Amino acid sequence: MKFWQKTFLSVFLLFAIIFNGSMYVIIHQNYQEELKHVKERGASEQYFISTSIAQNFAELAAKEELSASTIRESFQTYQEYYKEQGIYLELWKEDELFCDSGQEISGNRAEIAVTAKEQKSVIRKVKNKSFIYLSGCLVSPYESYKVIISMPIDNVLEARQQLIHLLLMIDFVAMILLAVSLFIMVKHLLRPLQQLIDATKEVANGNYSYRRKKEGKDEFAILSRSFDQMSESIEKNVKALEVENETKKQLIDNMAHELRTPLTAVLGYAEYLKMAKVPEEEKIEVLDNTISEIKRLSKLSNTLLSLAAIREEKITYDSIKVDELIERIRYIFERRAQEKQVTITYENGLNYLRGNQEMLEMLLTNLIENAMRAVSNGGHILVTFADKDHPFLQVEDDGIGMKREDLEKIQQPFYRVDKARSRKVGGVGLGVTLCTQIVKYHQASIHYDSVLGKGTIVRCDFTT
Repeated sequence: MKFWQKTFLSVFLLFAIIFNGSMYVIIHQNYQEELKHVKERGASEQYFISTSIAQNFAELAAKEELSASTIRESFQTYQEYYKEQGIYLELWKEDELFCDSGQEISGNRAEIAVTAKEQKSVIRKVKNKSFIYLSGCLVSPYESYKVIISMPIDNVLEARQQLIHLLLMIDFVAMILLAVSLFIMVKHLLRPLQQLIDATKEVANGNYSYRRKKEGKDEFAILSRSFDQMSESIEKNVKALEVENETKKQLIDNMAHELRTPLTAVLGYAEYLKMAKVPEEEKIEVLDNTISEIKRLSKLSNTLLSLAAIREEKITYDSIKVDELIERIRYIFERRAQEKQVTITYENGLNYLRGNQEMLEMLLTNLIENAMRAVSNGGHILVTFADKDHPFLQVEDDGIGMKREDLEKIQQPFYRVDKARSRKVGGVGLGVTLCTQIVKYHQASIHYDSVLGKGTIVRCDFTT
């Protein structure tokens, strides 16, 4: 069962219960009020008749004519008079019927058990007609006599039935009007919910750009805006996953190409040495080339392992002494810088830098290696640690520089500005990618600025 149907039935049943319950209370209260009026009128009539009969008995007693026969004659006069008005009279002495009303009443006569100065009333049916019986004792000294009057109350019951029929008709019309109006109202109020359901189906079918854009301050408007935010987030995540998937695909394609090139070279060198009689000097040259390609493969695999380790590792941060970090890097590049006659200058304005020791060493090593490849013999590299609003690391060289279109692509895996030159100097095209990952996991940012023929500046800004 749908939500709107549950809402419709719940409200309809609740209204029907309240409405019909209210009608029952109205009918019952009306009936009780009418019955109360009948009882009050009957009680007054019974008291008046009892008083009149007692006075009549007193007059007969004063004339010394009070006997069973005179009592019956006197009472029958009252019976005949009131019978014309639809009221029946009975006279009881103690618990014995003295004068019958002629109604042929059967069953228990609870109204007989009445005491002096007390009145009782009982409702019963006689020959398919309803009567109210009211009883009371005569005043002293005739309290042994009890007068019971019976009055028809069919008019009260008929009025009750007519009221029931009228209210049932009103109830029937009201229920139809309620059902129609409630159906229209529920469908109208829950229309935004149906629209939201349709929107979720759109998103489920891949239409992540679908938006509800509902204005208002009610709960459905708030829910719609939350849905739009969710859709926007899903769309961004899906696009990010698509980009990541495309990047991974490109990475695999590039990796296959990068692995195939040195493997082909190594295989060619090996077959050449096997098939041909090569002079010793040429054999050494072939072996040197083979070793160079193997080293390139080793460097490629080590870099890929470093990237994988960064993605899997949970970063732990420490306060790293920058002076000690610089000394380790200086030791790594000291001999290579001398061989290439490159000057590496270190300027440090930081005592500590918060980060991961191994990753920061890897970051700085790759940045300086890239700078070493870019500069010519006699070139200069400046490594700076400073704090300007926040700590930063900067590596600046006076090498060959890059074009603007190359700057936009250098963070792509295996991208090289000069492929031939990169292979010659031992690059595998993953250094910048590795640096980007390290910076990302330090919640930092990396920026490249380069001018062709003048050099490159790489700056890493840290927030931790």
